Amino acid sequence: MIKSKPCKRPGCNNPAWSHGYCQNDQRLRTDEKWLRKLKEAEEKPKKVYTIPKTSKKYGAELAKYNKRVKEWKIENPFCKYPGCNKATSDNHHQIGRGKHLMDERYWFPACREHHDWAEANPVEAKKIGMSLNRLSK
Repeated sequence: MIKSKPCKRPGCNNPAWSHGYCQNDQRLRTDEKWLRKLKEAEEKPKKVYTIPKTSKKYGAELAKYNKRVKEWKIENPFCKYPGCNKATSDNHHQIGRGKHLMDERYWFPACREHHDWAEANPVEAKKIGMSLNRLSK
């Protein structure tokens, strides 16, 4: 059996791995090449990649949608919730956004209060025609 040299660090009995130090004590190395390598690693900024919130294709579609919705809100100035006459602040999608994002047949003008209500109470919203069943379309 070949016995390797012990680590250079006093009190460490682990076998030497590289340049006289064990794997745990490589940080104690003092040779110039190693120190230069560590310094370069510290100075080099790490590239940070962030995952985009939307794809390029969907982002382009949203840009068109946002432009059209601004015009649409002018054409539909009031909330259509029964008995409400507040200004339209939101576009409620009756059967979801997905493939029907630009389909104005399923847009419902709503104030923020009633848009939140429709999202929180889908069964009641369907009863008054504010939402539709997306599976039947």
